[in-house]
Amino acid sequence: MAKKYVVENAGLNCQYGEESWLIVPGDRHITIGGRRMANETDYKKTCLGCGSFGGCHSPHISQEAAQSFHDALLEYDESANLHQLAAAGISFPCQYQPGPQWMETKEDVYIAGYRALMEDSWTFCIYGLGIITLYNSGQVENVSETLQERLRQLEKVVDAYMQENGISKKHKNDLINSIALWNGYGAIPWDTKVSQELWDFGIYMEKNHPSLSNFFERGIYLFDEQTGTNIDISYMAGLNVAMNKSPNNCWSLLEPEILKDEAAYNGYLEASHQEPSENALEAMKKFLDSYESPDYNGSSRYSDYLEMSEVSRDIYEQMYKQGSSLDGSYYEPGVPLEYYGDPDEILARKQRLADWDKWSQEEKDLLILQRGLSSYIGDEGADEFIRRVCENAGREKTSWK
Repeated sequence: MAKKYVVENAGLNCQYGEESWLIVPGDRHITIGGRRMANETDYKKTCLGCGSFGGCHSPHISQEAAQSFHDALLEYDESANLHQLAAAGISFPCQYQPGPQWMETKEDVYIAGYRALMEDSWTFCIYGLGIITLYNSGQVENVSETLQERLRQLEKVVDAYMQENGISKKHKNDLINSIALWNGYGAIPWDTKVSQELWDFGIYMEKNHPSLSNFFERGIYLFDEQTGTNIDISYMAGLNVAMNKSPNNCWSLLEPEILKDEAAYNGYLEASHQEPSENALEAMKKFLDSYESPDYNGSSRYSDYLEMSEVSRDIYEQMYKQGSSLDGSYYEPGVPLEYYGDPDEILARKQRLADWDKWSQEEKDLLILQRGLSSYIGDEGADEFIRRVCENAGREKTSWK
């Protein structure tokens, strides 16, 4: 896929900061799709849509700059301690100081007398030494195609790096995951590895492929037009890799934070919907192949999740025949029901469960799912998660509750 020219409103990404967008001076007359084209001189602070990159997490901020921030804090809190702030991971306000003009520009195409900016161009900030790249060109793009191309580039780079450095093929998965699995989440349920080998590879990527490295540094989102929702592809890939190591079920990977983030929630459902993969690159490719298939149905990630396996169904049928409690409750003989809660609610639930043979298969599947989830995220969390999945699947949560 040919590299794209960059136009106004292209997405900017700082290695140690947050995101912004590119402002192109209004006196440009060359456009693509009605948007002004950028050149190598569009790197100044006035070209940042937000004027900065938000908070700065760089470990390279000078002691003088950090002390100035600390002194300013003292005006509001006399007990502010610089070392404690650093240990707590507090970010400093971005003080973007432009470095060189954009690198990796188009050698033979000039816009307003300067070389045209390309989607893999990069520069850096003198203040925190963060590499600044573009995570899109600003042109109308197919996110799926862009991601496919980036994945091909990453695999090619990893293979070449392993060959040049005599690294065994058994380390390929770790090298890929160290780049492709974004590490900016508050909590991640998959394993991350730290080693000198991975550290060296990360430095290599920053120096030799900064645009590619920064592309995977943040979450990668895809908008599913069928369902009108976002999917966090990075999160999906991480979970999918984790499921390959824990094949019994995916419920243990369900984090409470997922319900608060639509993209991560859909990423979780997709991960449990797809076949497990060895590494993030493989997981993303499998999903994209499915997504681009004529048979793709985004709603199936919800409806399929609500279908229980025949093994789980047989277990509950046997429990019913043996007279076991289907909701996991146990009441000690001779102990008043008041000890366990509202007696009327308990009796009503026991009566409801006694009619198991009259339930629809959908009702049975929902109870099986609820009991499986509750051991990981509690009854309330399980109820809330199932309610949301049922809503997305176009089903009302039935009366098992």
